[in-house]
Formats: sequence, structure tokens, C-alpha cells
Amino acid sequence: GGLIRSTRVARMADLAGMPTTVHISGGFGFVYMLHFASFTPDIGRFQEYKREIEDYRDWFDPPLSIKDGSLIVPEGPGVGIRDIEGLLKDAKKVG
Repeated sequence: GGLIRSTRVARMADLAGMPTTVHISGGFGFVYMLHFASFTPDIGRFQEYKREIEDYRDWFDPPLSIKDGSLIVPEGPGVGIRDIEGLLKDAKKVG
């Protein structure tokens, strides 16, 4: 799939009056799921709780927060991940 294909499928579902429900297996991938869910028009009501969110809480600035059952999306670019103790020091440019 990927994000672009998932977005296309979600738009088709929306046109058909169907919700889109996203799932992710584990690890840090939940961040991509949250990003996708933040712009998907009719995200499904039932999502599993990701325990890993607690493991990564300190990575976000501002911290992830939920209000009335919805994720508060950061206003800046990306999903609000900050570089903690050189976490990204070995990152390489892709492309």
C-alpha cells in the first residue's frame, strides 16, 4: 500500500459512504497511522489502543494528547517528533 495508495482507497470509500479503519502492527509505525487518520475524511470509530504510544511519549513536542476521543494534531509540519539525544544523528538522506 503506502500512504498515497491508502489515501486513494480512503477517498473511494468516502465517495461510497463507507468509513476507513486503519490498523498498524506495532512499533513506531503508529505515527504514520495517526498522520493518515488526521486527514482521512471518515475515519472509522473503532481503533485499537496502541500501548507503544506511552513508550514514545517523550519523542513528541508538543506531547501527543487526546481530547474527547480524538488526537490533537500538531500545527507545525510533520507529526511533532523532536530529536532526543541525537536520535537522528545517523540518519541518511533518502533519494
